Amino acid sequence: MTAATVNWEIYEQLRTLDISDESIPDAAIASQKFRLGQAASWARWGETRHDLAPITAHSREEFQALAPLTTAVVILGLNWGGTEAGPDIIDWQTFHTKGHAGDLRLSRSLPQAFEKIPHTPGEPAPAPYMTDVFKLVPTPDGAKLRQKIQADYGTHDHVTRCAELLKTELDICTRGNEGIPPLLITLGIRAYKWLIGTEPGSAPIVQVIQSVFGGRRPTIAKIHHSSASKPDAERTTQLIAALSNHSFM
Repeated sequence: MTAATVNWEIYEQLRTLDISDESIPDAAIASQKFRLGQAASWARWGETRHDLAPITAHSREEFQALAPLTTAVVILGLNWGGTEAGPDIIDWQTFHTKGHAGDLRLSRSLPQAFEKIPHTPGEPAPAPYMTDVFKLVPTPDGAKLRQKIQADYGTHDHVTRCAELLKTELDICTRGNEGIPPLLITLGIRAYKWLIGTEPGSAPIVQVIQSVFGGRRPTIAKIHHSSASKPDAERTTQLIAALSNHSFM
């Protein structure tokens, strides 16, 4: 059996989902409109780490010309790096940023593992969906994210907001996978701990994961973070193992 691939409707639902929130304490972010396509992507790269042509479509016809994409596997980072969100982010640009060393590591280490995703012989392996656990909370690292969550808690609950967004997002991914919840693969231990409930305050996110899987045991794995100075081959090997151990139904 081959893994399900997404259609134009699922692609567009993910890309256009409104993730804006005027209650976010960061005025620059709260005053802007954001769609999910500006905070997510697909694990396929072109000739460079920032080449979006292989994953970008503006019409049904252009989408049909793309190599297959899948939500049977969802790769999750923790959150946007840096300290701000620019006003003109291109759809699917995250994980494909020019000059970003971590994105270069991903482009070199992930694609060869996707041959383990069941697909029609002779056709390209489908590229998984990529996103972050936390949206619109840019911080340089996981420790700073924790500080930001705590500092803003009196006026805004980032965990609950992002849990609700993740629920909507993963529900769309599940529909795109013929009603089967996806295999979740985190980039690094921080995102993994938020999903499995070992990070303090992670209960809203854990509840979302349990809801998405509807009583089934959630399928969650982890590989090295993109910023970890590990050999690319280690990340590839970890991903191959996660995909090989998963039952694609």
